[in-house]
Amino acid sequence: MELIEINARLRDIGIGVNDEQVVHVALFSLPSDYSNLRTSYNATESKWDLNKLISICVDEEDRIKKEKEPTKAVNLVEKPKWKEQNKLKLKKTTNTKVSGKPADSKAAKPFKFKFTFARR
Repeated sequence: MELIEINARLRDIGIGVNDEQVVHVALFSLPSDYSNLRTSYNATESKWDLNKLISICVDEEDRIKKEKEPTKAVNLVEKPKWKEQNKLKLKKTTNTKVSGKPADSKAAKPFKFKFTFARR
């Protein structure tokens, strides 16, 4: 924008430069983040005027801001199915007898006390 204002002042005096030169100087004074914009300008056959350059620079600036925004990544991790299958197999093998009937677990049996009395 400063280049446009300076060029307007110079034109008032009578020594201004043409718009194509201002566009060229403005493009090559942009930071390195705008290198894609420079490349596309050099690749096109048509030359841009000042208004088109400003609108394209605004679009490019928005794109650069979106790229620099921190992204929120979420890792969704699921337990592997083979681990669940192994646990099921272990439960089946520990709770069954050889005959195929469920074994009595220790938690299911009531605890029995055996009392002995010592005589003196």
